[in-house]
Amino acid sequence: MSVLPCIVACVIAHGPSEPPPAADCGCSSASAAAAPADGTVRFALHSEWFGPDFTIRPARPGTGDVIAFTDPWGNRGIANTCVSAAYYGDPHVVVDHAQRQVRIEFTGGEFKTPVDRVCPTNVEDVRGLIGQFGPLEAGQWTYQAGDLPAHTFSVVPEPAGAALALLPAGAALFRRRRRG
Repeated sequence: MSVLPCIVACVIAHGPSEPPPAADCGCSSASAAAAPADGTVRFALHSEWFGPDFTIRPARPGTGDVIAFTDPWGNRGIANTCVSAAYYGDPHVVVDHAQRQVRIEFTGGEFKTPVDRVCPTNVEDVRGLIGQFGPLEAGQWTYQAGDLPAHTFSVVPEPAGAALALLPAGAALFRRRRRG
């Protein structure tokens, strides 16, 4: 993973308002090359709520695409991200390339076992999950969050030479912008 996708993933994981510096997410070129993450996921804030269906963008991802997703996650959520993480656990993306599965797994969930955690009392409802994963190999894939029903989607192969075919158009646009 290069530094730019890492920073984008960091903004997705931490929210659009005042994301942490890239260094806080381990987005240096050394850390990006060390161990790429399977993706990022977080609880969706009230201002980001979306429709009742699981969605991916792009709708027909190719093998080179990082896939953004929204998951209503059974309309689960609580008062804020801290309380949600304390109750449900911290969500993590796990990609199993051999089985062609993308899973959201949760670690923690301290309210189920006693620990000392103090959450802020501000209420900014969270509902559902938002994140990204990929790129993935071409084929049929399954997405599942926790114990909820799975969703299937397809990743289509990139046409051979598709990126090279776009180079002349990109060069023309660049020349046009420089003149204007």
